[in-house]
Formats: sequence, C-alpha cells, structure tokens
Amino acid sequence: MKYFYFNVNNKTQSIALKECGVKNVMLSYKYVKKNYDSYVKHYERIFLNPGEDDDIDGYYEFVRSKKAHLATQYDFSDDLEKNHKSWQKSVEMNSPVLPVLHGNYIQNLGKLNLTPNSYVCLGKMVGHIEEDEQLRKLPRSFIYHGLAKGRWMKSDVIESIDSSTWLSGVRGRKTDVYNSPSITFGRKGRMDLALTRAACEKYKEYLELVGLKIEQVLEGDYRALLKIPIALYYMPMFKTLGVFEENFHL
Repeated sequence: MKYFYFNVNNKTQSIALKECGVKNVMLSYKYVKKNYDSYVKHYERIFLNPGEDDDIDGYYEFVRSKKAHLATQYDFSDDLEKNHKSWQKSVEMNSPVLPVLHGNYIQNLGKLNLTPNSYVCLGKMVGHIEEDEQLRKLPRSFIYHGLAKGRWMKSDVIESIDSSTWLSGVRGRKTDVYNSPSITFGRKGRMDLALTRAACEKYKEYLELVGLKIEQVLEGDYRALLKIPIALYYMPMFKTLGVFEENFHL
C-alpha cells in the first residue's frame, strides 16, 4: 500500500484531518455535492464515491465536472449484472470513474476489457479468506484499490485503500496502538488510564504533530478522540512502512 484515504462524512471530521496534516481523503457525493470545493482545497488527493445517493446520472456528471483524483463507479455489491451495467453507463457518459469488482475478482475483471495499468477497485466477496486468496492471484498488470480493506495495509499488491476505522476513538471509544495493546476511553477506560498515558508517552512526537496534549486524551475530549487514532496508530505505522510522506504533510 502506498496511499491511504481517510473516509470523511462531515465538516468536523474534515477539520480534524486537516489539522493532522492528512493528504488523502475519500468523500461521499451524497455529503459533499453542495460544498465540494470547500473540502477539496484542504487535501492533495481526493477519492469520490457515490455514498447512498440514488442519482446515478447526477453522480457521473459530477465526477466528470469536478477535479477529483479518483472516483468509484456507482456500484451494486449484491447485483453483479446491475453493477456491470452501471460501469458501462459511466463509460458511455465519459465519466472517469474506476470499476468496482464484487464477487469473483478475477472473473469480473475479465469482463471489463481494460487497458494495462488501469486502476481497479476491489469490493465485496464472500469472506476475508476468499478475498485474500483472489488478491494473491490477481494479474499485476493493473493497479488496485481496496475498498474498506484496512487489513491490506501491508500488501505490496495494493496501491491504495480507504477506511473509516480512524473514527474508532469517537465511535467505539477505543483505538489500536501501533505495536502496543489497544486502549479504551470513557467509562470503560477508567481502569486503563495508565495504559493510555504510556501509549501517549511512547508516541508523544506524533501527539505533538496533530496538536494534542496527553491531558486532553485522558479527559476524553471529543476532538482529541477524533485525532488520537492517527497519532497512536496510523502515523507510527506509516512511518515504519515508509509511506508517511505520501499520506501526511507534516
């Protein structure tokens, strides 16, 4: 993996990512179609998806008119025939979206007649074992993006992935810590304050980069919980993987 796209659904999340120096985000057409330009100026690479909006023609027109680095087709994970027709429609409308493969990746890839080095999104299959097996067999003549495939972070087959797991601090009041035990916040985390402090001390340099103080994290400040997974997990991991500069300005 080279590029990680942080999923963004609202202005508060966007501000937090901007303050963390994040370069790449995935935005949903449903949420940003009315104020897209206000989001774009903060990031280096924009990846668009339709979200749950049912305006297929509007989405494809939007992608064609806006300056997104990448965009997925309007996809249907549970209806592969409909999914393929949607891709064909994007081609007819000359909308520069990426095809999304659901089900058998290799079989569906063969139906698209793509040129070498085309970018392709990998979506749903039956389960993780099947997905990982197909990933190993995919032809290396294409570039691949894993849709919500955080577990492929260390894959050398994948060019990019997107994920909303960075929101675990506010959604589940917990976060993974790179090469350390995960930590919990709020009521459930009252007995883990020493563990939380130790994690923050270990990655203090990254807390400073995102503008956090340990006390804010211990107090469970909402904005601190938005940023803390980035400081304790993503930044140190990307540094180790050698892709820090591709994903952060700082």
